[in-house]
Amino acid sequence: MLTLEKAKEILNAPKNGFKRPRIRTLEHRDAPFVRPTSGVVHDIINLPQFARPVEKKPVAQHRCEDYVNLLQKNYEKCGVPFRKPNAYESVVTHHVSSAPEKHIEHLDQVLVRLTVLKNGRVRLNCITQAAELYDKYYSKGKPPPLKVLTTAYKKLGYSDAFLDKLSASYKTKQAFAKKMGKVLDLIFEKSTVKSKKKDPPPQARQDESDVEDDEEEDEGPEEDEALVGDDEDEDVEEDVEDDIDLDE
Repeated sequence: MLTLEKAKEILNAPKNGFKRPRIRTLEHRDAPFVRPTSGVVHDIINLPQFARPVEKKPVAQHRCEDYVNLLQKNYEKCGVPFRKPNAYESVVTHHVSSAPEKHIEHLDQVLVRLTVLKNGRVRLNCITQAAELYDKYYSKGKPPPLKVLTTAYKKLGYSDAFLDKLSASYKTKQAFAKKMGKVLDLIFEKSTVKSKKKDPPPQARQDESDVEDDEEEDEGPEEDEALVGDDEDEDVEEDVEDDIDLDE
């Protein structure tokens, strides 16, 4: 007899002839609870029982009275108890900056300045100091002296602060050039200068002379032995020659 389960198996049979696997049931495993030993969670769990109140630092506020009044009105409107903030009036400090210097663009040009007088006449002023600096010094690769440089920049309209700074930097450069000259002389002239040998003390000289005498005495017998050996060789050669003459 055909049952309902067999009918479902026949109708839901897979096309390839494989059996459908069973549906796996999820197993819920509870992870063990471990208390953290460090970190943010540890700090939250182990909060101190008594906490000291933190003193808030005073805050600078522009228009402090108006700010406090408006803040109080807002607290009353929201139904929140008002606590006066620790604020004080901020002092606005303005940085006073000097007027920027008007630098010249090209040194080899003559500057022309026009000034209109009260009577309607126009005064023309030609400033040739920059062109003179270029012709005499900069075009030839020579640094101008300090006095000529300061007078030229003063005529060009530079301020006293700029001139003081220019003179100070000029002096520091001159001092640095003197130091560098000595350093370069030490570096490049060191090989050409021969170092003088210091004379040894008299006791060291006597020791050296004694050592040389001992060496000469040691070398003497060896030379005598060499001479004796040469004489014996000569005697043997003479005997050999005499033997040859007799046989003949």
